[in-house]
Amino acid sequence: MKKASLIIILLGFTIPINAQWNTNGNNSTTGKVTANDILVNNLHLAYGNMSSNWSQYNHLKDKMFIYTNSSSKGMFFSSYGQGADIRFQTGNGWDDRPYASLLLSNNGNIGIGTISPTQKLEVKGNILLKSDSYVHYAIERGNGAKSVFGIISNTHDGFISSSGNLKFLTNNNGTNYLTSMFINSTGNIGIGTTNPNGWKLAVNGKIRAKEIKVETGWSDFVFYDNYKLPTLSEVENHIKEKGHLKGIPSAKEVEKNGILLGEMDSKLLQKIEELTLYTIQQEKQLNKQSKEILELKILMEKLLESKK
Repeated sequence: MKKASLIIILLGFTIPINAQWNTNGNNSTTGKVTANDILVNNLHLAYGNMSSNWSQYNHLKDKMFIYTNSSSKGMFFSSYGQGADIRFQTGNGWDDRPYASLLLSNNGNIGIGTISPTQKLEVKGNILLKSDSYVHYAIERGNGAKSVFGIISNTHDGFISSSGNLKFLTNNNGTNYLTSMFINSTGNIGIGTTNPNGWKLAVNGKIRAKEIKVETGWSDFVFYDNYKLPTLSEVENHIKEKGHLKGIPSAKEVEKNGILLGEMDSKLLQKIEELTLYTIQQEKQLNKQSKEILELKILMEKLLESKK
């Protein structure tokens, strides 16, 4: 029975082979099998191992091409038929049903969990990256431009790093991409603009916020003893000549250059504090005048009384 099985197998092989076979099962063969032409329609090792020392190239029917030689390190696998893929397959079949866990397509694309990858690597499912230190992956162009994404191990902070500028793009019509947020290589940020122009944050559009905190100098110097408060006549003359308060930009300047919120709040506070000083001066003057009027009234009453 063993001889008959061996003769049938030898008649079915068509590849040059020099191999070491060790199998276990109902039929067992131990030792070297040497043949010139061996055709294997179906090779099934139910238990045991097969070790090979092929010195040139071999193919299993029309499915796979295997190549190695004395100068190469390792072994090369490729699909033998023209335009065929290589599948590492799981599931309940040995035919062409789509159970491929890993597929190397004939155009060089690799699919994991898919049998029709459209990119160099296409994964259908989740990807987990693990490391004891930095966890990151990089995207690099041929000119050396690189973007890196990852997590810092000791802080668990995520990071995005770029060798140039960093853009966040949106697409609202399916054809044109818009730069919604832009970060240049110096760390300046633009929202709705790609030109922060030296500002840490430049926004081309409206901003809505519940609170904004500005840290800048303040205008308490108005209340210092050595502060020279302009007279109201000087204020009036400046308004007539310039059309705006001293130290406050004109409407044209604001339209052209905008304003700095912190600086403008400080200037407006300065004017309010000056108005407060004017009001205090006027109150003192009114009190003095009221006192003088009262004294004149008393004097007048005495004069009228003396003439009776």
